[in-house]
Amino acid sequence: MDEVILQCENMSFKRKDFKLEDINLKIKAGYITVITGSNGAGKSTLLSILEGKNLKYQGSVRIYGCEAKECLDVKSDRTIIEKIGHISEEPIFFMERTPLENEEFLSPHFSYWAKDFYRKKLKELGVDENTSVKNLSRGNYVRFQMIWAMAHHAEVYILDEPTAGLDPVYRKVFYKQLQELVEQGAAVVLATNLYEDVEQIADYHVVIEEGRIIKVEEVECI
Repeated sequence: MDEVILQCENMSFKRKDFKLEDINLKIKAGYITVITGSNGAGKSTLLSILEGKNLKYQGSVRIYGCEAKECLDVKSDRTIIEKIGHISEEPIFFMERTPLENEEFLSPHFSYWAKDFYRKKLKELGVDENTSVKNLSRGNYVRFQMIWAMAHHAEVYILDEPTAGLDPVYRKVFYKQLQELVEQGAAVVLATNLYEDVEQIADYHVVIEEGRIIKVEEVECI
């Protein structure tokens, strides 16, 4: 039986100008779930809840069987938090610092850190370890975040429109990276506006519009 890593049950979220309603969703280990929808449909809001940045939801969101409000709170044990890898455009690192300086400052906070792997991958993928993170190109910032997540051995990868603006060559490399991760048992959740992402890598396709999931389908390999 496929292991369910993340599960939403009757989850809702409201703010002044937007709401998610009746979200029921299962994210399985070893599969890529791609979420599409128009701008403002709720993709990023849903991801922020799944990764623990936004815990002001109603209903249930469970990760590894633990309610997110209990195990993803900043005051909670970091065991589950460390299993999540975040990839987005948000400035979640020390942006004025280099990838090596970020490693120096942040890696001691992880119980597992693959130093040799991290530095090897930076070189392999052409990410300048001595350039400030804020000056990395869009593609290199995505590469950097993927390497970072793999270095702390993330098991759940949550990606918010990572392929937007990537050159076609690296996009193929990126797809291959994600496929390799799920082959190793990781769960991948990716929000996108590019239908090519669905065609190329999705095992499951989720469509969200106006804060509601309107379709969940299994995608056949092409």
